Amino acid sequence: MNLVSWRSRRYSSLRTFVSASLLALILTATKVPQAIGKITIPPAPQETAITSITSNASGGKIVYAPVKLDGQELFQVAAAEASEYRRQPHSLAPIEMRVNMYEDNLYQILRQGFDPKTLQISFETSDSLARVGDNLLRLPNQIKIIASDLQELPEQHIATVTHLDAQIHGLSVQELAQQWKRNITPALIKAQRERQPGYLLRLGFMSGGIFLGTVVASLLLTFWQKRLKAQWQRLKESQVSATDDLLTNQPETLASEETAEETAEETVEETAATDYPQIAAMEPKMSQERLLNANNLYRGLLQIIHLVVWLVGIAWIFGLFPYTRPIEIWLHTKWVVMAIALGTYLVIKGSAVLIDYCLKKWLEKQALVPTPFQRQALRMVTFSHVLKGLLSFILASIGILWALSMLNIPIAPLLAGAGILSFAISFGSQNLIRDVINGTLILLEDQYAIGDIINVGTAAGVVEEMNLRMTQLRNIDGRLSTVPNSNITTVHNLTKEWSRINFTVEVAHEADINQAIALVGKVSEQMQSDPEWGEQVLHPAEVLGVDNIAHTGIAIVIWIRTQPGQQWAVAREFRRRLKLIFDQQGIAIGVPQQSLWFRNSLDLIRTQHNREDVT
Repeated sequence: MNLVSWRSRRYSSLRTFVSASLLALILTATKVPQAIGKITIPPAPQETAITSITSNASGGKIVYAPVKLDGQELFQVAAAEASEYRRQPHSLAPIEMRVNMYEDNLYQILRQGFDPKTLQISFETSDSLARVGDNLLRLPNQIKIIASDLQELPEQHIATVTHLDAQIHGLSVQELAQQWKRNITPALIKAQRERQPGYLLRLGFMSGGIFLGTVVASLLLTFWQKRLKAQWQRLKESQVSATDDLLTNQPETLASEETAEETAEETVEETAATDYPQIAAMEPKMSQERLLNANNLYRGLLQIIHLVVWLVGIAWIFGLFPYTRPIEIWLHTKWVVMAIALGTYLVIKGSAVLIDYCLKKWLEKQALVPTPFQRQALRMVTFSHVLKGLLSFILASIGILWALSMLNIPIAPLLAGAGILSFAISFGSQNLIRDVINGTLILLEDQYAIGDIINVGTAAGVVEEMNLRMTQLRNIDGRLSTVPNSNITTVHNLTKEWSRINFTVEVAHEADINQAIALVGKVSEQMQSDPEWGEQVLHPAEVLGVDNIAHTGIAIVIWIRTQPGQQWAVAREFRRRLKLIFDQQGIAIGVPQQSLWFRNSLDLIRTQHNREDVT
């Protein structure tokens, strides 16, 4: 059944793919205008790039802009800059009006049609008188460029070459007119040829092939992305299962009558039983995090390639047809901005992988260094998390500013405005500022690090994540508590550098107290000499002796210094061994005792008679 279902889905996807391909081919190849005269030129997303140059003789500035046909620049025209039109919101500048008029003239010629064999570009000159020395000379002031043929096209005005046009090119009016003619003639012939039904049909088949190739490449990339996504899901599930395994070994209930702080303290102790702050114990988690970051980098790279494939394919198809070529040219102008955005994304993902790689190599070199290194390694892990977030913010900011500069948007006013805005926002976000300041102090002072077991009063557990703004703690119930750094005023760190077992056992009053103390010391010595537990005990145990005598028994206190976070595991093993040796030696555990005294009936009768005699 699964095989049939898979084949059905495969053939269904294949039919959908073929249908979409044929539809695209039909739309691009067969919907050809029946007559060139009926072709309508859709508006293209092209911008008039107006440029200003030095002042002319009259004291005003000269601006110039390109005239384009099907997105291709033919020539540039100039005009004196006028500022009055800018006061009206919907008016056009003179240079824009001139560009639009000339482009409309070119498209009008294409709509009317012409014979490319007899197409002629002619000039019409209007002269003006100018005094040169003592003589008056007739000089050409402007030249009209006119297109015509011997059959379909009457004389059609295309453009006019003015002295301002000649001035910006450094040529005479006649020379510039000849240059425009050399550009206009082949451009019109090419534009008409590209609008012929047979040519459009060939372009349709070509665009269909490009589309099919793009779809095939997209399917391959989608396949690899799904594989990486499945791998990412497995890594996340392994993290969740590891967390579940840790939590299943912990007690399910806590004393309900304890205060909030005592409950938090017990939560810390129980959580520490299975969350290992040591570097060796954290290595699987760090390894999974490295794999996740690498997976995110590969997936991001494939997503970028996927996007680029479609953009290139679409731009390629748009560039084939004259009607959509301006869109392709417009897309080309945005490649730099798009490359900056995609490059910034890749650099952010790659920086996380690079930080993980450097941390891994550093830990491998220092793996045999004793406990002081382990604290330093924990700090390095914490700093790497903070550094990733900080680098992401910095790189994203640089990418945005770079993209704005490539779009010719002035950055200085934006930065000034952002500074004023941030200053204004700072009054409303004082808690955020306090979070960042306190988070910085926590890192610099090494109050705690990722993997430490802490109690901050309102919450307790293992530090799972932290940055400059907040700290996340995971408790024994799997509940994740997020505490703003500004709310952390007192930190109880139970796993920094070393830990201690403050162990108290109560024996019965009838027990031999000297023997009990000797047995407690013997068990501690056995654990320190044990190959499995000896590494967890840092110093010989300190048997303090009898700490209290009460109705519950005689309390004996012992201190055992252990590796950070291992005090609860060592304490469990110590209790187990101590119970076994107490049972062997007949040492009873203290039991609460209470004595009740009863008077006999004769005494009660005498007391009652005495009271009656008195009355």
